[in-house]
Amino acid sequence: MNAIDEVLKSPVDLPGATEPISDKKLVLGDGSLTTAKIILGWLVDAIKQTLELPERRQQRILKLLTSILTRKRVTLRQWQKLLGELRFVSPGVSGSRGLFCILQVPLMRKSKGRIRITRHIQRILTTFKQLVEDLASRPTRLAEIIPDSPRVVGDMDACGYRLGGVFFSQGHDPKVWRDPLPEYLVKQLVSTSNPEGDVTNSDFEQAANIMQHDNIAHTFDIREVTIANLTDNTPTLTRHFKGSTTTEGPASYLCQISRLHQRFHRYCAEVSFINGEANVMADDASRLQHLTDAELLNHFNSHYPQERAWTICRSRPDMLSSVISALQRRGNFKRMLRPPRDTLPLPGDAGSTSVKSTTSKQICLGAQVPLLPSKSSLSESGSGATIKAARTPSELMPYLSTSLPSTRR
Repeated sequence: MNAIDEVLKSPVDLPGATEPISDKKLVLGDGSLTTAKIILGWLVDAIKQTLELPERRQQRILKLLTSILTRKRVTLRQWQKLLGELRFVSPGVSGSRGLFCILQVPLMRKSKGRIRITRHIQRILTTFKQLVEDLASRPTRLAEIIPDSPRVVGDMDACGYRLGGVFFSQGHDPKVWRDPLPEYLVKQLVSTSNPEGDVTNSDFEQAANIMQHDNIAHTFDIREVTIANLTDNTPTLTRHFKGSTTTEGPASYLCQISRLHQRFHRYCAEVSFINGEANVMADDASRLQHLTDAELLNHFNSHYPQERAWTICRSRPDMLSSVISALQRRGNFKRMLRPPRDTLPLPGDAGSTSVKSTTSKQICLGAQVPLLPSKSSLSESGSGATIKAARTPSELMPYLSTSLPSTRR
């Protein structure tokens, strides 16, 4: 207390000077040591490792949602107040961040200061209400929102007709997967020859990101585990971190799928950017559709050799169907929430490599680790610099902008 006074206390002759420490808050117990405390409106429990909303705030959100759901129109001010409240609670309501796409659209189409509550908006608000009601039985785990060292690392890509990707985990076979897109959906892709299309390549890239997460979730036990993936598409990167976009297009449905999937499987996902020239493994996975599975594995084993042989990861038809539905602006995603079976335990950090390193220092995923000189991602040739293709987990790691756990943790 003396140290706080020395730093923060105002001069005694200053009009209105007060003590920097509030006696009222001290009496309420704000200065006491405890394993559960309300901090900035959140109930943090260090024993259960959860982030929860206090009961009073939960009831306030539920009351506000109930009042809006009974109306057909609200004022612009009331709608802004609702979105502000929902935005505040979204970090602690797992799966809710992907619901804001549709909710933000009325702000761009307001008419005479009134917002119309459509059937689609009612469905989104009802879903949000159900998520808040589930907080008592399903609190948000800190491991779902605070990243740790990744246990799985990979990259994914999409071309105009197929999705694909690869992922690695230490002690397990490297996995490659690929999924075709239906012809009628490919014909809707926006291009120079088809400017009237209603699906963009960024939507396909976002769909590849979701399929990558689902394939990982149904291969490994990733509950309360951090996974890290790379993409060469910046809109996919932005949509992942924002969780939403102001549109009624496929991106809004894909954001809903992504967050509900993350809620169901309880993992923490981080996505980073990789240059397209370096993203060769995922590029081959998405483009080599003419190869059989055996030919594809032979291609990967010869061009991207690892300590273990490559294996094919089969995507779930139900999940692929849900992603295709989202690309068509249909939002029935219940069938994707199927519990994984026979998932493999993850012993530690990913990042094994078939290339023998000249140093014995262990490289930990999650840190911004510079590549060794022999594996420099930029090799000077003449007057320009060329980007080296990333062919192993150790060559993917420098692209990861993930969070390194503190020494104290």
